[in-house]
Amino acid sequence: MESSTSETEALILQSQHSPSANRDDPEYLHRASTTRRYPMLLETMKQIKLAGPIAGSFFSMYSLSIVTSMFIGHLGSLELSSSTIALSLSSVSGYTLMLAFASGLETLCGQAFGAKKYPLLGIYLQAGCIVSLSMCIPIVALWWNIEPILVYMGEDEEISRMAGLYLRWLSPSIFASAIEQVLTYAKTWRGLSREAFGALPTFLKVAIPSTSMKCLEYWAYELMVPVAGLLPNPQFECSILYIALGSAALTYMGSISLGAAVSTRVSNELGAGHPYSARYAFSIGLLLVLVYTGTIGLIFIIFRNAWPLAFTNDPLVVDTVAKWLPWVAATFLLEGVQSICSGVAKGCGWQHKGAWINLGSFYAIGYPLGVFYAFTLKWGAQGVWLGYYSGILVQMSIYSTVAFRTDWPKMVEISRKLVNAPVKPFISSTAEQYQGRQEDAEVQE
Repeated sequence: MESSTSETEALILQSQHSPSANRDDPEYLHRASTTRRYPMLLETMKQIKLAGPIAGSFFSMYSLSIVTSMFIGHLGSLELSSSTIALSLSSVSGYTLMLAFASGLETLCGQAFGAKKYPLLGIYLQAGCIVSLSMCIPIVALWWNIEPILVYMGEDEEISRMAGLYLRWLSPSIFASAIEQVLTYAKTWRGLSREAFGALPTFLKVAIPSTSMKCLEYWAYELMVPVAGLLPNPQFECSILYIALGSAALTYMGSISLGAAVSTRVSNELGAGHPYSARYAFSIGLLLVLVYTGTIGLIFIIFRNAWPLAFTNDPLVVDTVAKWLPWVAATFLLEGVQSICSGVAKGCGWQHKGAWINLGSFYAIGYPLGVFYAFTLKWGAQGVWLGYYSGILVQMSIYSTVAFRTDWPKMVEISRKLVNAPVKPFISSTAEQYQGRQEDAEVQE
């Protein structure tokens, strides 16, 4: 962050003393302006303004499952473990897919907005709705027939029966989730258009690798609970793992919101042709997430004995989770840094790289270690958790290396190609028609 600011200041000083300096260069003017006016405060406020509504939405959605689990947990360990598996499977097979496909809009809409091609945002919104709603039908069919699948996988029959019942009642919500995930961009709606179908190839080009990237990561997280269900005493193992993971997920809602803000800021600046401002946004995002995760982690450590009581009255579960929470809190920092670097990857359009990183980190390293710790060393659910966070450590290290070594001016050129690619074939038949629609959108803004 400091190096970015000092480089900008050096550029300004050099330009002031150099008769050959190009003071009409947009990048120079942009960097000079932000340097003169407290860039750290301005960038911080921009990211908080973006992350706030996203965090509110995430916390509201996730709190539904947390509060539900709190009530169910007091009914008994069987009920808690059944609902835990059902919620994990609903996330793996449904909600994560909706969120992942919608995340493709972060790259496309962010860069289109930065380039001031506002009509494109509404077109991509409609393309996202078409894809997301189409995915709902096979998801609902899977949820209604999940019980025999769970039994075949080796889960306890009673747990499988109750989990299947839970998922059937949960089925209608997947349609709402499909629409909700793309409504972030609803203000760009320009009316129904056939151009949305024309934009599907461009949308899918980004959305498919984005889905792979996000699903490979989220699936690794959610599948820990079904794996714990295969351990001896599955009711106990699933219960303690869910409380620990629920605590981590609650914190991660804030981290991923900051990551989405960084993704938006990076994509906006790249679309506008400001590579060094994109890098500065990345630096500020890292600072914010470290402060956030450090604070939340400290709170969990202080209240580690009281927090498990919100989920269950089982003294063994409460005692085990209380001893475990300080280690869980320490992982908040890893997930925070990972979320920011992942946001940079999405903002730059690197979803294909992210998919390979996640595949190697979790499925080549994390899960094999988790299975070894849990079943061979007999560490139980804590072994599954330790294996997963070994994968997180590898993932964060690779993402950080890639993000810190980014060639930002080159990313601007790549962004321009992505934003300009669909304009002629899909948006208008003539340049004048497109320009008129763009000016109309700017007036409304």
